[in-house]
Amino acid sequence: MLLLCQADDFALACPDEDLAKHLCNQIGKASQLPSEDAPPFKCLSLIKDFNGLDVAQHSDAIKLSCEKHIDRVLTAHRWSKPLPPVPTKPSAPLPVDAVASICTHPGPLENTAEHAALVAKHGFFMSHSSWRTSMCLCRVSA
Repeated sequence: MLLLCQADDFALACPDEDLAKHLCNQIGKASQLPSEDAPPFKCLSLIKDFNGLDVAQHSDAIKLSCEKHIDRVLTAHRWSKPLPPVPTKPSAPLPVDAVASICTHPGPLENTAEHAALVAKHGFFMSHSSWRTSMCLCRVSA
């Protein structure tokens, strides 16, 4: 026989149902206080779950799993739905407002000190007339 106890939950495994009921009655009588009318211990027949474990009893096997417990934990923590995938690359080559921003803020005039500083900082030169062609090529290839 095997008796499992977790807080106030008990599970009994034995080869005979009558023996299990007899043992439950003995435990109930032994744990009953004089002020109590009925034993605080009941035999609830075959167990279906115990301490977070799902128990499926068959004539030739007992299957233990914790699928329902895991589902409850996932639901409680709002983990039951997968998070949306994080894109590995931007979804668009440029932000939606990029064209309006470029047209509104054309940048410094060519051949000025401010323009030369940007060329030196970023390492390339692009004239005002060529950015539109690059933008169109970028949009077409996307």
